[in-house]
Amino acid sequence: MGGKMALVASDMNRRFSSLWQGQQLAFTVLIITVAVAAAYYMIASGIENNRDEVPLNVVNKTDC
Repeated sequence: MGGKMALVASDMNRRFSSLWQGQQLAFTVLIITVAVAAAYYMIASGIENNRDEVPLNVVNKTDC
């Protein structure tokens, strides 16, 4: 099992290290950028939608 795991680890290391060279680097940066932008958009959309809700502990002064 040790020899097979070493081969798998070596293969995964080669594949991972190839992501940081040449055209693969550009593709990797593109994917990371799109993922981060989508996450920011989803978080910001959720915050913006929650602003419309009135908190339960706020008393309307016109009702007094």
